[in-house]
Amino acid sequence: MKVKKGISFLRIFWVTFLILIALFLVYLYQLYTEGLLAKKILFTVNQLTEMTKKNPILCAGLVSYIIIFFLGYSIGKKRR
Repeated sequence: MKVKKGISFLRIFWVTFLILIALFLVYLYQLYTEGLLAKKILFTVNQLTEMTKKNPILCAGLVSYIIIFFLGYSIGKKRR
């Protein structure tokens, strides 16, 4: 049995994703220690609701795309 040498794209993506999650957690901890976490969360939620009110078609399209992608992924995985 041959072992494939080299680093796969999926492995690089996974490691990059984990590093980004770790950096995000550090950023949240920094906001928490400075007492700005609640203020930042409220600001972000407010911006998202304003964006949804300005262009609801974009938001509905994004949500439907995520649902369709997930359904296609789960159905494709079952057929394997």
